[in-house]
Amino acid sequence: MKPTIAAVLAFLILLVISPACWARFVPPPGMADSWGNSSIVVLGSLQRVEVSDDEAAKGWGRYEVKVEKRYKGDLLQGKLEFVDPFDRVDGYVWLVEDDRCLIFLQTAVDRKESNYLADSGLGKALSRLRAFTVEENNLGILEEAITLISTYLDLPETGQKPFLLENLTISNSYIRPLIDNEIVRIRMTEAIPYYQEKLRRAADEEGRLREISTLRLLGDPGVKATLLEWLNDDSYKTKRDILEEFVRLEDKSVIPEIRKWIDVEDAQVAVTARSALLRLGESDAKGLLLEMIQLSDDPTARYNAIHCLNWNNEHGFTEEEIAVIRPLVNDEQESVARVTGFIIENWDRKSNKQDAGDGK
Repeated sequence: MKPTIAAVLAFLILLVISPACWARFVPPPGMADSWGNSSIVVLGSLQRVEVSDDEAAKGWGRYEVKVEKRYKGDLLQGKLEFVDPFDRVDGYVWLVEDDRCLIFLQTAVDRKESNYLADSGLGKALSRLRAFTVEENNLGILEEAITLISTYLDLPETGQKPFLLENLTISNSYIRPLIDNEIVRIRMTEAIPYYQEKLRRAADEEGRLREISTLRLLGDPGVKATLLEWLNDDSYKTKRDILEEFVRLEDKSVIPEIRKWIDVEDAQVAVTARSALLRLGESDAKGLLLEMIQLSDDPTARYNAIHCLNWNNEHGFTEEEIAVIRPLVNDEQESVARVTGFIIENWDRKSNKQDAGDGK
């Protein structure tokens, strides 16, 4: 039996209400988000506290922190107790007794305002939002980041650009994401030369793609020429990522270059090129993707093709396209059949809604 959209939504709701499951799909918040969404930030050593049977069943931990230093919040005592809903979740720092940590804690009000575990059943308990293990040489770096982050978040809008320019080249990894994100958010074109230099110094394709993406977001006019150079350079292996950058560039003048890749031997590159054409508005792209599903023996390429059709069908399908798609609900490849089921279910729902409207 093919799962319905309602069943998938029900599964997603379960993920939302289960901190452990939810956290496996959502990375831990960065230091800037942790600072902004917490009321209490302290440095201290940890001791494990006994949990209730219910908390143990949920995989929660409970800790007491002996406060050595306070960075945020009002404390009435030198010890705090908090619940760790991610006590054994991959991707989060596992807290260890006697560890010295910088800990960001949320109240029930914080959880509600940030919509972070607001309905997790934590009640009035303090809960761990993020923790950074303090090692021999990193406390100064952590404290530098806290100082800069708290300063920036308190600045008026007129003070943001001068701050970002002053700290443009800072290497502190805890604040670097905030600097980069804010430069892009306010589209600070003064930073373009800095990222161009980072692009020149990037050691691998992943680093180059990261910097070219930032330059694209900042409106660097040289991005298209650089991407075209990479696309036609045999030494560059990440053709799919380059094609995706062309889509994000939203420049239809690159369409002839993209078309050169729709029939290449690498089926996953070919389907990415065909998907790019669809997202750039080319009228024949749906037919090209359906052709990929019908003729390719690469399961990933076939799935990517039907997935693209499912998420980029705002203009609907022709009768001929529908006739090709409907039989795919019985495709031998389960993932293709499942996504086809979503497409058909959406068609049927729209058709029933239209019929009901016509009957009024």
